Amino acid sequence: MYSRKMASFASDDKLMMHCFQDSLTGASLNWYMQLEGNRILSWRDLANAFIKQYQYNIDMAPDRTQLQNMSQKEGEPFRVYAQRWRELAAQVRPPLLEAELVDIFTNTLQGAYFERMVGSVSSGFSDLVKIGERIENGIKSGKIQANVGSQNTSKEPANSVAKKEEGETNVVTPKGRVLEPIPMPYSQLLSYLVHNGMVTPRATKPRTAPFPAWYNPQAKCEYHAGTEGHSVDNCQSFKNKVQDLVTKKLLTFKEGEPNIQDNLLPGHADPSMDAS
Repeated sequence: MYSRKMASFASDDKLMMHCFQDSLTGASLNWYMQLEGNRILSWRDLANAFIKQYQYNIDMAPDRTQLQNMSQKEGEPFRVYAQRWRELAAQVRPPLLEAELVDIFTNTLQGAYFERMVGSVSSGFSDLVKIGERIENGIKSGKIQANVGSQNTSKEPANSVAKKEEGETNVVTPKGRVLEPIPMPYSQLLSYLVHNGMVTPRATKPRTAPFPAWYNPQAKCEYHAGTEGHSVDNCQSFKNKVQDLVTKKLLTFKEGEPNIQDNLLPGHADPSMDAS
């Protein structure tokens, strides 16, 4: 984008490099200020260094699997969830057809929403949102019985029961432990950590009926190699792993972007952080 705006001055390396810093803010500006001048001798050098630094954003681009694993948060208005989902869907490449948008979004819905919308004939995503809002109003007025699977209907606290799957404790937060909030979706962070060798996805044994209250058959967890029942964003096991990395200062966040410890090279995970 910067190159296109500066097309008239593309042959002037000094001007291109001088003006480039004015287009940067936050973490990217800090990165620019720390560059070693003797390594950047031309505009091409600077452009290549920038692309190399932020290549992971392309590697972490959302895909269809990530869309399928999303779910409406407890208390989140239907329109807000639909907009959040649609904004992420717009980043998927190649772009999704309208019919594919409708199908994938419908399959992320739960309870009364899924039951009443799965058979509806919708001409587009916007129509689906309107139908969802009518269902939401029906639930609020009591005319439609709420049965949203994403909500925990069990009277027992969600963090009081250990759920063990083939030698691994899943969706459990040790009593008294505080999980620090992170400035990005866990599903997006997973791609970054896997790419840098910080964690390794590992499949767990599929659950069989009867299923617990939190179980969502439409969701799959990429941290557990696609095991269905919950999404990465609802995977307490992965959240605990992230908290371990943060506590050990192996993972930090600056300006909303993840950073790994400098002396921990990509592809060489901390042995104590093995996903198993």
